[in-house]
Amino acid sequence: MSNESSRVMSDADMDAAERLAETRLAEGRTRPSDPRIEARVQGYLRRPYRMEVRGDPEEGYLATAPELPGCITAGEAPEEAMRMLRDAMASWLEAAIVAGDPVPEPDAARYSGRMLLRLPKSLHARLAEQAGRENVSINQLATALIAEGLGREQGGHLADATRAEHPRDPARSRVADRPHDP
Repeated sequence: MSNESSRVMSDADMDAAERLAETRLAEGRTRPSDPRIEARVQGYLRRPYRMEVRGDPEEGYLATAPELPGCITAGEAPEEAMRMLRDAMASWLEAAIVAGDPVPEPDAARYSGRMLLRLPKSLHARLAEQAGRENVSINQLATALIAEGLGREQGGHLADATRAEHPRDPARSRVADRPHDP
């Protein structure tokens, strides 16, 4: 099963994507600015594209926009890398628009956050009772339990991220802070 969001590019694929991005950037720099294209670029930049920064102070920081293949930049500090990434994204988007290439949708557009889940009545009752004891909604409790389960699968990273995203959410912090069963 291939999942585009977890696809790992080979070094050759990464080099090819970087060359394509560099070529497009060079072509874009030689063209006069078009207000219609600029408006489209700004429209895309308002979308929730993921922006990731990785690295350390000694080696520097690499910033990527995973949904825009080859859109990569670097900086000496995370803030600098993120600032430069916005510029790189604008250049990437402009080059794609000018070339007539499709612009990928952000991953967030693919996932609405809504999910219909059918449960056995007995499980629904147990979930509702526990939510009542914890004074949270069933949705909050179910989200925390799912995050905890996925966090165990990934060495705790997802549970930690969920807790960091919602530090004041009692359901997430209580459930995520529970010791893991062996």
